[in-house]
Amino acid sequence: MHLLWPRRPGTRLLLLIISILVFSGTGALGQEGFSGVLIQKFFGVNFLDFPDALPSGTLTSCQNFLVSNNGTLQKRWAFTDALDSMNTDGNGFQSMFVWMRDSGTSINIQIYVAELSGASYTIYQTNTPINNPTTAWVACSPLRGSGQVFDWAPFNQVLITTCSSDSARSHAGGTGSTLTALAGGAPVNAKYTRAYKNYLFLANNGTNKSRVSFSNLGDQTTWSSNDYIDITPYDGDEITGIEVFQNTLWIFKRFSVYSLSGDAPSNFVVTKILSGIGCAENAWQTIKVVEDRLFFLSIHGVYVISETGIEKISNPIGTL
Repeated sequence: MHLLWPRRPGTRLLLLIISILVFSGTGALGQEGFSGVLIQKFFGVNFLDFPDALPSGTLTSCQNFLVSNNGTLQKRWAFTDALDSMNTDGNGFQSMFVWMRDSGTSINIQIYVAELSGASYTIYQTNTPINNPTTAWVACSPLRGSGQVFDWAPFNQVLITTCSSDSARSHAGGTGSTLTALAGGAPVNAKYTRAYKNYLFLANNGTNKSRVSFSNLGDQTTWSSNDYIDITPYDGDEITGIEVFQNTLWIFKRFSVYSLSGDAPSNFVVTKILSGIGCAENAWQTIKVVEDRLFFLSIHGVYVISETGIEKISNPIGTL
């Protein structure tokens, strides 16, 4: 995935290249689902103009970052042998998120990981922007529950993180280490979260596995008891992920896909898009937007949603 911010006069551009590989299986966590995330990032190329080729000497200010699934963040300057590393407890990751916070004058990038710590999980974050060579992991508090689902969503200048056995919590970025529980009636134990039309959505809260709840406008700390939508609640299925794509909130169950459109509770409309096909259980991290397409993993294979329709793009691995 290649991201390039549009040029604005008098400001610097940040070029960010990210490649992500998600491992599935039992692995280091000793449970089904995703056992780790390998994420490789190359960034730090800043330039005032937009040349067809990077100016000579630009890459001397570029750092390469590699986070392995055993908790090691390695950094090196481009075209040098210098290497720094930092570790969490080394017990393996449940989930990872790279948060790009635009302060208006600069873009700060922080990495968040959820790592198994005994029977619970610790959220670690880099306490300074990761282009700082002295960056180190900082454990946030409190510990999260033992549930294996961690989802992330920037909203209203904070980062929201969910856990299937704990309240959704927020982190304000920077050097702070406190995860603040969402108050104001927010549903607990929600698995999935996304921001849509300036509302924060939480989905599948354990008690109501087919429910999507939404906050008050622009306020993650205030929730009305009736602000939710049940997505075919008696079909024996449950929500397995949500994502925003093409001005729509897409809601995935194991065997169906829905879209939620509209810009306020008064005109939210849910439409069933697919029957018999959905996002597989424990595969929420495969729901990804890449350019103008939305990918997800079903029990039948990998599917893509685009302006031209919905298409299966994978085939079973044949026998030798």
